[in-house]
Amino acid sequence: MNNVYISTLNNPFLNIAFERQLSETFTDEVSLFLWQNEDCVVIGRNQNPLAECNLDYLKNNSIHLARRYSGGGAVFHDLGNINYTLVIKEKDYDLEKAKYFLLKVFEYLKLEVEFSGRNDMTIDGCKFSGQAYYSHKNMYVLHGTLLVDLKLSTLSKCLTPSKIKLDSKGIKSVKSRVINLKEVKPEIAINEISLFMIKAFNEVYGDSKPTIEVNESHINKELSDFIQTDDWIFSQSPKFNIELEKRFPFGIVSLQLLIKNNKIIEAKIFTDSLNTKWDDLSAKLINVSFDEEHIWSIIKDYSISM
Repeated sequence: MNNVYISTLNNPFLNIAFERQLSETFTDEVSLFLWQNEDCVVIGRNQNPLAECNLDYLKNNSIHLARRYSGGGAVFHDLGNINYTLVIKEKDYDLEKAKYFLLKVFEYLKLEVEFSGRNDMTIDGCKFSGQAYYSHKNMYVLHGTLLVDLKLSTLSKCLTPSKIKLDSKGIKSVKSRVINLKEVKPEIAINEISLFMIKAFNEVYGDSKPTIEVNESHINKELSDFIQTDDWIFSQSPKFNIELEKRFPFGIVSLQLLIKNNKIIEAKIFTDSLNTKWDDLSAKLINVSFDEEHIWSIIKDYSISM
C-alpha cells in the first residue's frame, strides 16, 4: 500500500528536509506529502537569490529564504497556499498519470482548470499552481504549490529584486499573472483541498495506509540543519558580477564585485572622494561573504580610519 504524509510543521527547512528523506528510500510504494510553510521564498536549485528576490525586504520582515532540490523558478509560500509532493520510482513515473491525479482533485472541487506549458496550472489564463521535479536515487520527486489565499502583495514585494546591476548566469524565474483559488471559489478551504488530494491519490495510485502526521521527530536534523546553511542557500548560486553604489558624506562609492560561492573574489572600487587612500580596501573585501549591508559598513569604517 502507498503512503500519505501531512506535515504539522510550517518551517520550510524541515519540510524540504522531510521531502528529501522520502526520496532517499528506493521502494515500490508511492508517497503523497502535503505541507504548508510560514512566510518564505523558495528558490530553484540553480537560481541566484539576488536575481530573484529582495533580500533586504525578506530580512526586514523575517521571511525565510530557502533553496529546494528541484529546478525551476522562485516561489513565495505562506499559510494561504498548500504544497504537495509525489514520490515514485523513477521508472514508474508517468506524467499523464500525475496530471490526471491533479485534474481529479479539481473535478472534486468543481473547478475547470488546465495545464499551461510544462509546469503551470491555470484558471482563465491566470496561474494558481506551478510544478517542479527532480530524480534522486532512482526515485522521482514531483512537487507543486496551490495558491488558495496567498498574500499576493507580499509575493510581489518578495520577488522583486532590489535595483542593483547584476550579471548572472543563473536560471531566472518567468513572471506570470497569478490568482488565488479563493477569487474563483470564495468558500474553498485548504483542509477541503487536502481531503480531495488524498481521495484522488487513492483513486489514481491505489489505496494508502493510514495518514501519518509529520512532526519534528520524523526529520533528519543533520539534513535540515544543512538546508538552512548559507553554504546551501547561497553557495549553490552561479558565479556572478554585481555593481553597487552608495552616497556617503565624503562622496559616492561604486563597487564592481565578482561573487562565487557567496564570497567576493574580485573587487574594484570607484569614488569621487577627495581622499586617495582607497587601494587597500579592495584587498580587504576579498573572501568577505556577500551581504550588501555588511559591505557598506566595512567601507564606512574604512573611510573613518583613513
